Amino acid sequence: MKNDPDFAQEKGYFLLCKGISDYKKKQYKLTLDHLNPSIALVKKSGDFAWLSVGYFYVGKSYLGLKNNVKSIIYFKKVDSIFQKHQFILPELRENYELLINHYKKEKIRNNNYIIQVSF
Repeated sequence: MKNDPDFAQEKGYFLLCKGISDYKKKQYKLTLDHLNPSIALVKKSGDFAWLSVGYFYVGKSYLGLKNNVKSIIYFKKVDSIFQKHQFILPELRENYELLINHYKKEKIRNNNYIIQVSF
């Protein structure tokens, strides 16, 4: 199935599962190596639900690598899929918890900056 175009969607799901498994082992770079090609294949198939799962784990992997900027980009992609299709898998709830916490911290950081500047 490796290069057979008839199995591209299945290869995408396989790589997605492999990436999630790597994530659970905290092998974040390897996770990205598996998830990035899987996202392209799943996206091509039109399966937005699993595409959002892929984006979520890419975001979590970047978070594990301490790259918060990239992680937020992928968490926003999950939200964009939800906004477009009005559907989300329950296991992606954490995506919103992470976004909410991120923006709470941003607001506090921005408010502190404004207070410091005004004095």
